[in-house]
Amino acid sequence: MQNLFNQFHIRPYVRFILAWLALSPAVANAYVGPGAGLTMLGSLWGLILAIVFVVLGLLILPFKIMRNRMKKNAADTAVDSEKPQEKTSDASTEQNSTADSD
Repeated sequence: MQNLFNQFHIRPYVRFILAWLALSPAVANAYVGPGAGLTMLGSLWGLILAIVFVVLGLLILPFKIMRNRMKKNAADTAVDSEKPQEKTSDASTEQNSTADSD
C-alpha cells in the first residue's frame, strides 16, 4: 500500500482526507421521535438553567458578602454607640441593688 501512495506522490494531508472520506458515512438517516425529542429538550433546558444559576450565583456571591459585612458593621456601630448608656444604667442598678441589700 505504501508503494501505491509513493507511486502517485500523494501528500500526507491528502492521505488523511482520503482515509477520512472513505471511513465517514455518506448519509446519516436518523429519526428522533416526539417523546424522545421532548425528553431531550427538557433535559437540555434543565442543564442550561442549572449552568446559568451557578454562574449567576457565583457572580452575586461577592455582593452578598459585602452587604452582610456592611449590615454587621452597621449593627456593631449601633451597639457600640448604645453601650455607654447601658453601662451607666447597669452601674446604677448595681449600686441600687447593693444599697437595698444593706
